[in-house]
Amino acid sequence: MFVSGVDDTLLSRNNELGAYSKWELNRMLDEGAKFTLSTMRTPASIMEYLYDIRLKLPVICMDGAALYDIRENRYLRKITIEEDKAEKLCQWLGEEGFHVFVNRIVEDACIIHYGSFNNHSEADIYEKMRRSPYRNYIGREPGRYTDVVYLMLIDTTQRIDRLYEKMTAVGMTGQYKILKYPSRDYEGYSYIKIYHLDANRENMMQYLADMLQVVKVLRKLYEPVSLRCS
Repeated sequence: MFVSGVDDTLLSRNNELGAYSKWELNRMLDEGAKFTLSTMRTPASIMEYLYDIRLKLPVICMDGAALYDIRENRYLRKITIEEDKAEKLCQWLGEEGFHVFVNRIVEDACIIHYGSFNNHSEADIYEKMRRSPYRNYIGREPGRYTDVVYLMLIDTTQRIDRLYEKMTAVGMTGQYKILKYPSRDYEGYSYIKIYHLDANRENMMQYLADMLQVVKVLRKLYEPVSLRCS
Protein backbone atom coordinates (compact mmCIF):
# COMPACT_ATOMS: atom_id res chain seq x y z
CA MET A 1 0.00 0.00 0.00
CA PHE A 2 1.30 3.43 -0.96
CA VAL A 3 0.41 6.25 1.45
CA SER A 4 1.01 9.90 0.53
CA GLY A 5 0.68 13.16 2.40
CA VAL A 6 -1.18 16.00 0.72
CA ASP A 7 0.23 19.45 1.49
CA ASP A 8 3.56 20.16 -0.22
CA THR A 9 3.66 16.46 -1.11
CA LEU A 10 0.83 15.73 -3.52
CA LEU A 11 -0.50 19.28 -3.80
CA SER A 12 1.60 22.39 -4.29
CA ARG A 13 1.45 25.35 -1.92
CA ASN A 14 -1.30 26.70 -4.23
CA ASN A 15 -3.41 23.55 -3.71
CA GLU A 16 -2.67 22.39 -7.26
CA LEU A 17 -1.85 18.99 -8.72
CA GLY A 18 -0.09 19.03 -12.10
CA ALA A 19 -1.95 17.66 -15.13
CA TYR A 20 0.64 14.95 -15.80
CA SER A 21 0.77 13.91 -12.15
CA LYS A 22 -3.02 13.70 -12.10
CA TRP A 23 -3.09 11.57 -15.26
CA GLU A 24 -0.34 9.25 -14.03
CA LEU A 25 -1.92 8.85 -10.59
CA ASN A 26 -5.31 7.98 -12.07
CA ARG A 27 -3.66 5.50 -14.43
CA MET A 28 -2.01 3.76 -11.49
CA LEU A 29 -5.29 3.71 -9.57
CA ASP A 30 -7.19 2.31 -12.53
CA GLU A 31 -4.61 -0.45 -12.83
CA GLY A 32 -5.20 -1.44 -9.21
CA ALA A 33 -2.48 0.34 -7.25
CA LYS A 34 -3.20 0.37 -3.53
CA PHE A 35 -2.82 4.11 -2.98
CA THR A 36 -4.30 6.38 -0.35
CA LEU A 37 -3.76 9.63 1.54
CA SER A 38 -2.82 10.56 5.09
CA THR A 39 -3.40 14.19 5.97
CA MET A 40 -4.42 16.79 8.52
CA ARG A 41 -7.14 17.90 6.13
CA THR A 42 -10.80 17.03 6.49
CA PRO A 43 -12.61 14.88 3.89
CA ALA A 44 -14.28 18.08 2.68
CA SER A 45 -10.93 19.65 1.85
CA ILE A 46 -9.67 16.47 0.18
CA MET A 47 -12.71 16.24 -2.05
CA GLU A 48 -12.64 19.92 -2.94
CA TYR A 49 -9.07 19.79 -4.26
CA LEU A 50 -8.75 16.15 -5.36
CA TYR A 51 -12.28 15.50 -6.58
CA ASP A 52 -11.07 14.12 -9.93
CA ILE A 53 -8.59 11.64 -8.46
CA ARG A 54 -10.16 8.19 -8.58
CA LEU A 55 -9.24 7.09 -5.06
CA LYS A 56 -10.56 3.68 -4.12
CA LEU A 57 -9.12 3.09 -0.66
CA PRO A 58 -10.26 4.92 2.48
CA VAL A 59 -8.25 8.02 3.37
CA ILE A 60 -6.67 8.86 6.73
CA CYS A 61 -7.84 12.37 7.59
CA MET A 62 -8.01 14.87 10.45
CA ASP A 63 -4.40 13.96 11.36
CA GLY A 64 -5.33 10.36 12.09
CA ALA A 65 -8.53 11.00 14.03
CA ALA A 66 -10.73 9.56 11.28
CA LEU A 67 -10.74 7.05 8.42
CA TYR A 68 -13.06 8.06 5.58
CA ASP A 69 -14.40 6.05 2.66
CA ILE A 70 -14.72 8.56 -0.20
CA ARG A 71 -16.63 6.20 -2.50
CA GLU A 72 -19.26 5.41 0.13
CA ASN A 73 -19.20 8.87 1.77
CA ARG A 74 -18.95 7.42 5.23
CA TYR A 75 -16.57 7.28 8.17
CA LEU A 76 -15.18 3.84 8.86
CA ARG A 77 -13.52 4.81 12.12
CA LYS A 78 -13.21 7.87 14.34
CA ILE A 79 -11.30 8.60 17.53
CA THR A 80 -13.19 11.10 19.64
CA ILE A 81 -12.59 13.08 22.82
CA GLU A 82 -14.68 11.83 25.74
CA GLU A 83 -17.88 13.83 26.21
CA ASP A 84 -17.12 15.15 29.69
CA LYS A 85 -13.55 16.09 28.75
CA ALA A 86 -14.64 17.89 25.57
CA GLU A 87 -17.20 19.92 27.52
CA LYS A 88 -14.71 20.85 30.25
CA LEU A 89 -12.09 21.81 27.66
CA CYS A 90 -14.51 24.14 25.86
CA GLN A 91 -15.60 25.69 29.14
CA TRP A 92 -11.98 26.27 30.20
CA LEU A 93 -10.99 27.74 26.83
CA GLY A 94 -13.99 30.07 26.97
CA GLU A 95 -12.94 31.25 30.42
CA GLU A 96 -9.50 31.95 28.98
CA GLY A 97 -11.14 34.21 26.39
CA PHE A 98 -10.96 31.97 23.31
CA HIS A 99 -13.58 31.03 20.75
CA VAL A 100 -13.64 27.34 19.78
CA PHE A 101 -14.79 25.58 16.61
CA VAL A 102 -16.13 22.22 17.86
CA ASN A 103 -15.76 19.62 15.11
CA ARG A 104 -18.02 16.59 15.46
CA ILE A 105 -18.74 13.56 13.29
CA VAL A 106 -22.37 12.57 13.81
CA GLU A 107 -23.14 9.42 11.87
CA ASP A 108 -21.50 10.39 8.55
CA ALA A 109 -21.94 14.15 8.76
CA CYS A 110 -19.24 16.68 9.72
CA ILE A 111 -20.84 19.21 12.06
CA ILE A 112 -18.98 22.30 13.24
CA HIS A 113 -20.36 24.29 16.18
CA TYR A 114 -19.28 27.89 16.63
CA GLY A 115 -20.13 30.90 18.76
CA SER A 116 -19.31 34.61 18.75
CA PHE A 117 -16.13 35.29 16.81
CA ASN A 118 -13.22 37.05 18.49
CA ASN A 119 -11.28 38.06 15.37
CA HIS A 120 -11.51 38.51 11.62
CA SER A 121 -9.76 35.22 10.81
CA GLU A 122 -12.50 33.19 12.53
CA ALA A 123 -15.20 35.06 10.63
CA ASP A 124 -13.34 34.67 7.35
CA ILE A 125 -12.88 30.91 7.84
CA TYR A 126 -16.60 30.58 8.52
CA GLU A 127 -17.57 32.60 5.44
CA LYS A 128 -15.26 30.57 3.22
CA MET A 129 -16.22 27.16 4.53
CA ARG A 130 -19.92 27.41 5.32
CA ARG A 131 -21.00 27.06 1.67
CA SER A 132 -19.35 23.67 1.34
CA PRO A 133 -21.80 20.78 0.88
CA TYR A 134 -19.46 18.65 3.01
CA ARG A 135 -19.57 20.87 6.11
CA ASN A 136 -22.48 21.75 8.38
CA TYR A 137 -22.01 24.85 10.54
CA ILE A 138 -24.27 25.38 13.54
CA GLY A 139 -24.13 28.69 15.41
CA ARG A 140 -24.53 27.36 18.94
CA GLU A 141 -22.85 25.07 21.43
CA PRO A 142 -23.59 21.34 21.18
CA GLY A 143 -26.41 20.13 23.38
CA ARG A 144 -24.05 17.32 24.35
CA TYR A 145 -20.34 17.15 23.60
CA THR A 146 -20.52 13.71 22.01
CA ASP A 147 -18.65 12.64 18.85
CA VAL A 148 -16.10 15.48 19.15
CA VAL A 149 -13.18 14.65 16.88
CA TYR A 150 -11.20 17.83 17.51
CA LEU A 151 -11.38 21.39 18.76
CA MET A 152 -9.90 24.23 16.72
CA LEU A 153 -8.82 27.71 17.76
CA ILE A 154 -7.26 30.51 15.75
CA ASP A 155 -5.98 33.72 17.29
CA THR A 156 -2.96 35.98 17.24
CA THR A 157 0.27 34.03 17.51
CA GLN A 158 1.12 35.84 20.74
CA ARG A 159 -2.14 34.77 22.39
CA ILE A 160 -1.89 31.23 21.03
CA ASP A 161 1.69 30.89 22.31
CA ARG A 162 0.64 32.04 25.78
CA LEU A 163 -2.30 29.63 25.78
CA TYR A 164 -0.10 26.72 24.73
CA GLU A 165 2.38 27.53 27.51
CA LYS A 166 -0.47 27.52 30.02
CA MET A 167 -1.85 24.23 28.64
CA THR A 168 1.61 22.72 29.01
CA ALA A 169 1.98 24.03 32.55
CA VAL A 170 -1.31 22.46 33.70
CA GLY A 171 -0.51 19.11 32.06
CA MET A 172 -2.93 19.20 29.13
CA THR A 173 -0.26 18.33 26.57
CA GLY A 174 0.12 14.97 28.31
CA GLN A 175 -3.62 14.30 28.30
CA TYR A 176 -4.45 15.30 24.71
CA LYS A 177 -2.73 15.58 21.36
CA ILE A 178 -2.33 19.33 20.90
CA LEU A 179 -1.00 20.80 17.66
CA LYS A 180 0.13 24.43 17.42
CA TYR A 181 1.19 25.94 14.10
CA PRO A 182 1.22 29.28 12.25
CA SER A 183 -1.39 30.15 9.66
CA ARG A 184 -0.43 30.56 6.03
CA ASP A 185 -3.54 32.56 5.24
CA TYR A 186 -3.66 35.00 8.16
CA GLU A 187 -0.38 36.71 8.91
CA GLY A 188 0.40 36.97 12.60
CA TYR A 189 -2.17 34.29 13.52
CA SER A 190 -1.73 30.69 14.64
CA TYR A 191 -3.88 27.63 15.22
CA ILE A 192 -4.31 25.17 18.04
CA LYS A 193 -6.05 21.86 17.40
CA ILE A 194 -6.89 19.45 20.22
CA TYR A 195 -7.46 15.72 19.63
CA HIS A 196 -7.75 12.56 21.67
CA LEU A 197 -4.28 11.44 22.70
CA ASP A 198 -4.57 8.25 20.60
CA ALA A 199 -5.57 10.06 17.41
CA ASN A 200 -2.52 9.83 15.18
CA ARG A 201 -1.75 8.84 11.61
CA GLU A 202 0.50 5.91 12.44
CA ASN A 203 -2.22 4.18 14.46
CA MET A 204 -4.84 4.76 11.78
CA MET A 205 -2.44 3.63 9.05
CA GLN A 206 -1.85 0.36 10.89
CA TYR A 207 -5.60 -0.07 11.34
CA LEU A 208 -6.13 0.39 7.59
CA ALA A 209 -3.26 -1.96 6.70
CA ASP A 210 -4.71 -4.65 8.97
CA MET A 211 -8.18 -4.12 7.50
CA LEU A 212 -6.84 -4.55 3.96
CA GLN A 213 -4.44 -7.34 4.99
CA VAL A 214 -1.51 -5.35 3.62
CA VAL A 215 1.95 -6.61 4.52
CA LYS A 216 4.09 -3.64 3.43
CA VAL A 217 3.35 0.08 3.57
CA LEU A 218 5.37 2.67 1.64
CA ARG A 219 4.92 6.19 2.96
CA LYS A 220 5.64 9.72 1.87
CA LEU A 221 3.91 11.71 4.56
CA TYR A 222 5.85 14.94 4.88
CA GLU A 223 3.56 17.84 5.55
CA PRO A 224 5.09 21.04 6.95
CA VAL A 225 4.09 22.45 10.31
CA SER A 226 2.50 25.56 8.74
CA LEU A 227 -0.49 23.81 7.18
CA ARG A 228 -3.67 25.31 5.88
CA CYS A 229 -6.65 24.96 8.17
CA SER A 230 -9.54 23.32 6.38
